[in-house]
Amino acid sequence: SGRHIGGGSSGVFGFKAKDIGNLGKEMGKDINKLGKKFSKVAGFVTTHDARQESTKNATELRAEVESGGGAGEKSGVGAGASAGTGSGIRDGNEEWCEECFTVGCQRHGKNADPQAAAAVEPVATKPQPAARAATPPKASVTGGGQAASQQQQQKQAARDPNRPMGKPCFQRPINPNSNLIANGWIEQQRRSKLRVVWKDILASLVEGRRPGEETTLWIQRQVTNASTGRAELEALHQIPMKWLEDVTYLDFYGDHRFALKIYNVTDEFQFRTTDGESAQNWVITLRSARDASLRVNQAAAGNGKEGRSGVDGWDSTNLHQTPSYVSEEGVEVQRDQTPDETAVAQTQQRAQNDQKRLTIKELRAIAHGVGIDTRGMERSDLERIAHRHGRGGGAPGAVLSSGNATADAAAEHVQWQQKQAAEAAARADAVRKLQVEAERKRQEQEAAAARAAAERASEEKRQQEVARQALEEKRRQEAAAAAAAAEAERKRLEAEAEHRRRQEELQRQEDIRRRQAFAEKQAAEHKRRMEEEEQRKRAAEEAQRRQEEELRKRQQQQWQQQQQQWQQQQAQQQAQHKAQQQAQQQQWQQWHAQQQAQQQQRPQPQPAAPPPPPPPPPRGQLNTKYAKAMEQSEEAEQAAITRIKREILINWALQPPMYQMLRPIDQLVTTVHTAFPPAHGVESHAYFQKWKPIARDDLILSGAMGNTPSEDKLKKAVRKIRFFLHPDKLPRDLNAEQSFMVKMLWDVTSDSWEEFCKQREELDWIRG
Repeated sequence: SGRHIGGGSSGVFGFKAKDIGNLGKEMGKDINKLGKKFSKVAGFVTTHDARQESTKNATELRAEVESGGGAGEKSGVGAGASAGTGSGIRDGNEEWCEECFTVGCQRHGKNADPQAAAAVEPVATKPQPAARAATPPKASVTGGGQAASQQQQQKQAARDPNRPMGKPCFQRPINPNSNLIANGWIEQQRRSKLRVVWKDILASLVEGRRPGEETTLWIQRQVTNASTGRAELEALHQIPMKWLEDVTYLDFYGDHRFALKIYNVTDEFQFRTTDGESAQNWVITLRSARDASLRVNQAAAGNGKEGRSGVDGWDSTNLHQTPSYVSEEGVEVQRDQTPDETAVAQTQQRAQNDQKRLTIKELRAIAHGVGIDTRGMERSDLERIAHRHGRGGGAPGAVLSSGNATADAAAEHVQWQQKQAAEAAARADAVRKLQVEAERKRQEQEAAAARAAAERASEEKRQQEVARQALEEKRRQEAAAAAAAAEAERKRLEAEAEHRRRQEELQRQEDIRRRQAFAEKQAAEHKRRMEEEEQRKRAAEEAQRRQEEELRKRQQQQWQQQQQQWQQQQAQQQAQHKAQQQAQQQQWQQWHAQQQAQQQQRPQPQPAAPPPPPPPPPRGQLNTKYAKAMEQSEEAEQAAITRIKREILINWALQPPMYQMLRPIDQLVTTVHTAFPPAHGVESHAYFQKWKPIARDDLILSGAMGNTPSEDKLKKAVRKIRFFLHPDKLPRDLNAEQSFMVKMLWDVTSDSWEEFCKQREELDWIRG
């Protein structure tokens, strides 16, 4: 990097008074060093050797400046070197402050007054760690002092409570002699493992004041030293302001970003702050520093300061322009060329056109020979350097063999350097005057701007008060209108609710009236049905009673007849039996008499044989008895079954009064328990007591459907009866009458269900 001369109190372009006094001395030393180096050159050297030689010369020059005891400020290879490494070069009287980036700091130096330091900042006087030492100052350089610093810290704390008070996003140093323009802790956008992250960094804009220095933006991060365990600053980027192509405030983001565009770099450097004011301050400051650096470089290129500036001091666009320099207020000061310079330029132009062009390598060798770094230079820049130092377009052999030409070039270079020193002193005086005038104008403008800002603030405050009152009035009117609308809406809703309530009440009364009428109609219908059922039952009971009386009479007659017949049969059988017994007795007596007569006639008595058994009674009469009894039993059983069948048909199965059609299946299902034993004179059994009667309400759809039975419910009820009366489920100890009754109930329910299904199918066919 390069340097240029300037003063901290006068801005980027300012000069300090001690710089003017030491300018001639330093320029003389530079000229002597360049002359010595040029006289030592016997041929062309490589770029690496030239860089080493330049570093050596710079080190010697710095040592001479320090040993001279001058009051000048710090000199080094680059202005940003101290910011990057955290250490500076100290002269005999002052030391470099690592926190303020300046020489002779009154707050952090070794000779600082404790009371003054306490007045500036109420912190402890013991040594601070490296991270604290690298923290930028907390106040502004422009007249605000400690109050401005405290105000900025309060704003920073209000914007972002998580950020420490000692790390603002943008601040200027308190020390007016500091070459630090601005610094602050901000965040930089980086890429880590295919994702975007934001890292805290310390951005420091350091002004280049001495010749060859460049205003540079240093980007550093805070790291911890593994050996010492202390926090230190590590340099990440060193961006000279002349490399900046553009500085942009990214207002389309909501996190206060700004971007730096660097020449020949595809990616932008993006940074963000915690507030928009800090981001705007950074953008304005960086743009001003960039413009100032470009103007200084153009002026230096026109004045021929190529001996120490390298690539930064040459611009091919200013080859034939008149050298000039620009003040802080934008006034361009033209410098007329002397006749000698004009003649030299014309001679060099003619020599360039007449002689053969040198190669790039030869031109670079010439530039390295005079101590110029050629990195990034174009051919036009190299040719200009060669012509400037008396190396025309001749062949390299001619240059090496011509010692007189080399000596003449060295002498010409020395004269040119002396002339440049005198012109620099005059230009510095003119610039100082312009800067004083510019500072006065700036102060006047600031005062006018402050007055205008105060007036604008007062006007804005008045307008805000008027707007606030208007807004309050508008809100009051809106609230009143909203309240009126709400009241009207409430009344409307109440009216609608009252209307709905009345309608519902009328509907409810109408429903009650309809239900009452329907209930009365149902009750009348039910009463009529009950009367009909009662009449039917009475008629059926009367008919049954008569039938039973007739049947009982017939049974009594039959029984009497059977008794008479049986008695007659018994009498006949007894008479026959007695006659048979008498005949058998007579036969036995006769046989016994014969036996006794035979025994008396025999001479010797022998044991008599046992008498023969009496003859068995005739079996025809006994079989006839039991056969008749069986016939009588079957007749009695048939009579009982006929009676049971008749009573079931009349009392349960058939519809009165004609008794020619089966009752509907729903009536049979709900009254089937009345036909179970012990009804109709059949012996009771415990199995029939398990049946649970089916209510009629369990079969109908609803009262509104006219008590119409549901087909699904009827189907379930019929299945229940069939399951109960199934032969496989009946007990084995049922008698003939009970078995007949179960079979008859099964047949009747099955026939009625088939009739119901048939009617449903016919109705469905008609409806379809």
